[in-house]
Amino acid sequence: MEITNGGAQAALNVTSSEAAIQQSVSYVKPYGTVILIGLPPQAKLHLDVMSTVLGQVTVRGSYVGTRWDTTEAVDFFARGLIKCPIKVVRMTEVGRVFQEMSEGKILGRYVLDMSN
Repeated sequence: MEITNGGAQAALNVTSSEAAIQQSVSYVKPYGTVILIGLPPQAKLHLDVMSTVLGQVTVRGSYVGTRWDTTEAVDFFARGLIKCPIKVVRMTEVGRVFQEMSEGKILGRYVLDMSN
């Protein structure tokens, strides 16, 4: 919130974390837009109606993006405008990672270290 001076104009949420979906609504400025792309199984959207209505926040779903959407998203990432935490884990940690995934505790992406 500090870096964006009160929130982003838009948030593209591609996670499978229900908690991250709830948080994305609170990270946009008034008149901001949240676009939900990820499909977490059986997740429900719970909004704080007061702040969503008073902030005139738009929440949209997008099942399929266009080629332009993908190009723009990759460009945002290449310019450093999107931060995605990445953690490298060893094969011995895969069980723990799957457990954390099932509990919705993973933020970002995990990459398997195949060098060992």
